[in-house]
Amino acid sequence: MASGWWTWSAKLSLRQWVRVLAASSAGVLVMAGAAVKLTNWGAGPTVEDYLAASGLANKSELRVGTYAHIPLLAYSEKEKPTRLADYEGFEIEIIRSLSAYLGFGEESVRLVPTTADERENDLNSGRVDIVVATFVMTPEREKALGFAGPYQVTKSEVLVRSDEARDHMTFSDLRDLGPKKVCTTHNSVSDIALRDHAVENVDKKRGSECVKGLLDGKYKAFTLSDLILEGYRSAHPKDLKRVDLVFEQTYGFGIAVAKKDEKLRQVIGNFLVNSYERGESGAWQRAWDKTLSSVFGDRTQPKPNEFIKLRDYRDRIRPPGLGAMSYRIPVVTSLAPDRGRRRRR
Repeated sequence: MASGWWTWSAKLSLRQWVRVLAASSAGVLVMAGAAVKLTNWGAGPTVEDYLAASGLANKSELRVGTYAHIPLLAYSEKEKPTRLADYEGFEIEIIRSLSAYLGFGEESVRLVPTTADERENDLNSGRVDIVVATFVMTPEREKALGFAGPYQVTKSEVLVRSDEARDHMTFSDLRDLGPKKVCTTHNSVSDIALRDHAVENVDKKRGSECVKGLLDGKYKAFTLSDLILEGYRSAHPKDLKRVDLVFEQTYGFGIAVAKKDEKLRQVIGNFLVNSYERGESGAWQRAWDKTLSSVFGDRTQPKPNEFIKLRDYRDRIRPPGLGAMSYRIPVVTSLAPDRGRRRRR
């Protein structure tokens, strides 16, 4: 048999020999990859473990609380928007990538419009599973809810009519505007800041109502996050202008879950950390470049808080269009040259 094999092998060309050896090497690498994969399964908690133990276990639909009226962030012109395709904006792109990471296709994601006053109750009542709605993380809020983040850093600014714009404003300027000349949203961080700085001439309305009052002359100033204000300003670029508020404080937006669902919070934290580590190819950067970069220019994802590092054997935040990838272990399929080029997969 040995002489027969030698006779056969002697007839092979150099190129054929290379291909035979390459195929053998590939087989060894595949088996080695499989061994690593099986060994790593028992090395620590996985994303799948935590998802199975979370509030999403056995759910066929992911319900996400979000806004529906803020241009650039989360906006829909439909009367009753419920699906991702009904919306557009930065936070919608974050929800799209996060939903896929959690194992839900777009047809299995239901968006539930919420307000600043309703977000906490929507979670604790079980009306929604998560909230992505410019929800600023504060120590007080973290007593009642779980937050993963920050996924965005913002600061308070002021929106005014273009014909009344100035270089900047202070809390003293806001106090001097007269009775009921300042508008903000109830229980927002800006609302708290106004109270802390003794600004009492404040109406607390929905953001869209503050904008309408500003355009109608009812209000002189509308203070809130710079990102939110820019969304409203973009809908009225000739009539409204953002003005810097002299207030050296920034806030972090977080993705909120029910306080009891710590496993889900950790999974979402891993999504944000993975996105941060990937930089330009991460989910956050793709969302920013698609939406807010045209207004605010280049930015990078803020570093999220630390979370339990979960093993993720699937590439769950792989950019759309590149197809599924079961595991991150590279498998060499061919080392043989093909018409002068090395094949890639």
